[in-house]
Amino acid sequence: FQCHHVIQLYGICCPICSPYVVMELMENGDLKNYLYRHRQGEINPNGARLLESAMIQLALDIADGMYYLSDE
Repeated sequence: FQCHHVIQLYGICCPICSPYVVMELMENGDLKNYLYRHRQGEINPNGARLLESAMIQLALDIADGMYYLSDE
């Protein structure tokens, strides 16, 4: 891929029990864990809250990656 918002998928192996996915590592981990680390509330009272501008930028980056994939 030529889009920096899309990670590289190297391969998939589908044995009988569960699939394995081999992909590029992300510098700050996956998006789910990044968002979890930055949430505040009962589950993570010490979370470093994301600024609204950072959340908007994440949404724009995700949309850019999805647009790129749909165009390929």
